[in-house]
Parts: sequence; C-alpha cells; structure tokens
Amino acid sequence: MDSKKIAIVAVIVVAIVAVAAAALLLNKGGKSIPEEVNEYGLVYGNADGDTKLDQTDIDIVEAVIKDPTLLSKYPLADTNYDGKVDESDKTMLQRMINKEKMTVKVLQFDEEDKTSVVDSNYPLNKVVVTGGTNARVAISVLDLHKFMVGNATNKYISPVLDKDLYDLRESGKIAILNTSPTDDDRTALAAVDFEAMISEISGMSGFGSQTFRDLYSQKGASFLQFSFDNTKESLQAIATLGILVGSETSAQEYIDFSLGVEQLVKDKEGSLFGTKTVMNVVMSNSVSGRTSDYYKATISAGGNNLADFDTTTKKFPDGSDNTWLLDAKYNPQYMFHISSTVFGSTPTASTASAITKNFSETAAFKDGHYYLMNGTMPLPVRIAYMAQIMYGDSFDDGWNVSVLQSYLDKFTNNPGVDVKNYKVLWTTEELKDI
Repeated sequence: MDSKKIAIVAVIVVAIVAVAAAALLLNKGGKSIPEEVNEYGLVYGNADGDTKLDQTDIDIVEAVIKDPTLLSKYPLADTNYDGKVDESDKTMLQRMINKEKMTVKVLQFDEEDKTSVVDSNYPLNKVVVTGGTNARVAISVLDLHKFMVGNATNKYISPVLDKDLYDLRESGKIAILNTSPTDDDRTALAAVDFEAMISEISGMSGFGSQTFRDLYSQKGASFLQFSFDNTKESLQAIATLGILVGSETSAQEYIDFSLGVEQLVKDKEGSLFGTKTVMNVVMSNSVSGRTSDYYKATISAGGNNLADFDTTTKKFPDGSDNTWLLDAKYNPQYMFHISSTVFGSTPTASTASAITKNFSETAAFKDGHYYLMNGTMPLPVRIAYMAQIMYGDSFDDGWNVSVLQSYLDKFTNNPGVDVKNYKVLWTTEELKDI
C-alpha cells in the first residue's frame, strides 16, 4: 500500500466524529479550518470528510497548498488524486461544488476492509442499484429512486418501508434484475443507459464479476460497491452516495437520526450499558459471531454479546456437538432472532417450529426472552427495539415504536401511515402459538 493510502486509512480508522459536534479550528494562512476530520463522505475533494462539498473544503485545500504537510491530515484534499495538492485541485473542487459533469475519485472498501480508489461519474443522474434491506434504506433516505433505471433486490421489498422503490418497480419503468445475475440480466443492462452500478457488497457479488465489469466499462459506467453492515459503514455509504447524487441534506439528516438513536441508548442505559448478555440468531439456526453485523448491532444496543467465535455464524445444532449453546458461557439472558419477511407479515409456522425445536432449551427461551424480529427494519430501528427489550426500565414505553415511526415519517414517502398497524416483533409466547 502506498503512503497516501496509508494516510487515508489512518483517517478512516479514527473514531466517528459527529458532524454536528463543534470542531476545534486551526488557523492556517489567515483562515480557520476544522482540526477534526470526519469520516463520512469518502469522495476526494470532500477534504473535511463530512457530508457535503462546500467552502470549508476549499479552505482546507488552500491551507494544504500553503502547507503540504497537512495532506497527511486531510488526504481527501487531493481532489484529483495525483499525490499533491495545488491550484488544479482547488479548480476541480470548485467545479464539483458547481455540480459540473466530470469524473471524480472515490475511496472504497471491500469485504475484507481493503481500500481502493475508483473513478465515478459525477454528479450521478442515472443509476442501477442492487442490494437487500440495507441498500433499500439508502434508496429511501437519498431518494435514489429518482435516479434509478434498474434494480435488483430480495423478495422482502415492502410497499410500506420501501414505497418509492416498490412503486417504481411495479410501474415497469426500470429494468428488474435478479439478485444472482444471469446472462439475461447482462443483456437487460446492455440495453439501459446508466452512469453507475451501485452494488451492496453483501449478497450481490455477481454484479462485480469480470463479465459485468466489462459491460460497465463498455458503457462508460462507474462500478461502486458499498457495505452497509454496521452503523459506521452504512453512514459512510450513505454520505458518499449523497455527495455523488446531490442528496447531501438527506444524508446528513439520516446520520443525525442514526447517531441520535445510539447516543440516546447510551445515555438512557447509563452504567447499565453492556451488562445484559445477548446473542443473535439468523436464518433457522445460525448464531451470529463477532464478524457479523448483527453482533455489532447488539453491542450498539447495550448488549454484552457472548459470542467468542470469529466467524459470521456458528450453527446450533451443528451436527456434532448439539449442546454448545447450552454451556454457561454461551447461554445469554436475551436472544434476538433476526428474520427477513415482508414488513408487517407474520412469520411462517415452519419458522416458528424450527425456533422452538432448536432453541427451546436455552435460558432465554425458557425465561421468555427469545424474540423474533423482522430484519427488514433499518439498523437504528433494530437497535432501538433490542435496547428497549433488554433495558425496558430505562426507556419510555413505546420509545422503540416511535423510532420506527420517525424513520417512516422522515425517510419514506408514506404520510399518515401508523406503524402500530404493522407487527415487527414476536415474543417467546407468541412464537409458540404460530
């Protein structure tokens, strides 16, 4: 990895700095520039790393021109990514602020957290988006349906949570693609005019195959991959896309919403934060490990997740040792089973039966603390539901429902929809009766 990428990584791995926080200022060349560097919009030219391109970025570029040693602190100031910062970077940044058509540089991470710098058309006006629940959140938050000419998503798309995308797909105005792309999908894409393929890393790897990359190259389209697996990565993805499509304000609103939920959880739980033991289950019998985004969500909700295995999941029963989850070190107070179904729909009897069969001997199930949660809800909403269940006395009654309602009101085109009419969580006793 070259020195510039090392500097970039050093910036990215710092703790998240809320954009709304009051930043300390450095005075360089008679101008005050922020001392703190955010880590949201990873587009070169967005020198302060926040959610927008503005005069502050210009000021930083000017400061780096006068003092090149500052580039290690503000690597995104190298707008044209040529290893130095000069007047050409300032000129390019001003053109970006003016929303002139051009090619810009974007910092990307892959599934192994390796970095790369890729080209992107800018600003984006025609995009294809592929991804599941978390990618659909980005579509709603950033109004990506306005720019969309093609889409691939899973079968759990909702006319409530995903209204704009749902309506767009139903209208027949965009190319509908398979989540595991085929030659037919390649043919369909070849007939579509688009400037970028925006793909969720998880579950949509087929769109990153060389065959499809060759197609994007032939069409002059950018290929952008994003991870939405945890709060940090999802907010980086949304902020970066917000800059590329011109939805900066919406990106900032969602960041404030997400960080606000997590901060309130910490404030309300106080010294209790991290004291309740918890584990996650996905699919029918896969317990989430430390590399899973579900594991990270339980931590954000204030749980002490007992998983100590560095894999995404570990099966129970696993075919050999059918009692490992019953060991004291793996037998938590709370278990959250995350299952994706269409928003508001009831889980199947077979799902409930499998849960009862596999997990009825766990302490959480016996104590009535095993919950099935609809996994299509946005990450901050899932965190709110888990926090309210584990630390009920710390929150006002119905706070978790109000978070879901707030998301629906702020980030979907669904005025007047009452989320209380849509069941999204089932208790142990309710699971027994399905």
